[in-house]
Amino acid sequence: MLIREGEANIEIPMYKKLCKKMPVFYNPAKEFDRTISVVFLKAFRKIKKKKLSVLDILAASGIRGIRLAIEVDGLREVILNDINPNAFKIMSKNVVKNISKLKCPVYLYNLDANAFLFSEKKFFDYIDLDPFGSPIPFLNACVRFIRRGGILAVTATDTAALCGSKKEACLRKYDANVKKWECYPEVGIRVLAKAVIKEGAKFEIALKPVFCHATQHYYRIYFQQDIGANRVDELIKKIGFYDQMGPLWLGELFDEKFVERMYEEALSINEERLVKFFSTIKEEAKIKFPFYLKTSSFGFEKEPSIKKLITKLKEYGFTASRTHFDPKGIKVNTNLAEIKKLMTRLNNKKI
Repeated sequence: MLIREGEANIEIPMYKKLCKKMPVFYNPAKEFDRTISVVFLKAFRKIKKKKLSVLDILAASGIRGIRLAIEVDGLREVILNDINPNAFKIMSKNVVKNISKLKCPVYLYNLDANAFLFSEKKFFDYIDLDPFGSPIPFLNACVRFIRRGGILAVTATDTAALCGSKKEACLRKYDANVKKWECYPEVGIRVLAKAVIKEGAKFEIALKPVFCHATQHYYRIYFQQDIGANRVDELIKKIGFYDQMGPLWLGELFDEKFVERMYEEALSINEERLVKFFSTIKEEAKIKFPFYLKTSSFGFEKEPSIKKLITKLKEYGFTASRTHFDPKGIKVNTNLAEIKKLMTRLNNKKI
């Protein structure tokens, strides 16, 4: 079956439903995620002002890497790797189909992801790790082969484990004890961030979150790499417990410089959903406190509009914004105890 995504035309096998046993994995629902990765790499390229070496370590059909090679200027190379021989055949065909549009060389490998990294011993400016399920089996290798200042983009689709629906799996895979809570997407993101940061810490590699999103059935975080025990220690200090959950990352999830550049790139693409998404993230990134509140948690008899509630919070001197995590979620620049006091005040006023 031939499809078009972004500026790429690719071939994918027919299938009845998404599953690990598909001959070559392709998820149409992740097109938006792949577009975000294009936006991110465009912004990162302009920040770094140099040619970038890119690796898609679990490339499957090759769609993400091919889109990056077509849609992002200034890449030195894109490497696509997948252990599945069927995937290797399909990605090879897809590279040929798009050969006239590629802006950089694209190289293909048919190896186990960990074996590829340890055998090549090559460092990359950007590594994309997007597995079916948990990224844990691949983290040890990936964190060690990012060039200084480079980016590791990590996806997890085992959201039930990360957000508390499967507590035993979370403890087993991510070494965190969490509960199902109304802010579960942010809980999942923060558990995943902790796991990646701790893996890098073993090698005195600091991996700082600069961008993330929790959309649909997956969580995704972009980490910028640095080296040094002191930098690692600063990150470790921001790992802790919240409401008897943890350990998890309690630091910032966004770097405002990255977000601003991504917002500019989104405006240039001028796709309504993308611009709206980044408009929300741009405001959310200004608020450094972890976790958001849902409008329902304020306890109003008649729930006010989120716009009116944010306006009222700002009148009381708080910084407040929507959050991409939840359409009824609000980020506020204060702790939960202060917000509970404010809830009572607002409730009495019946806004």
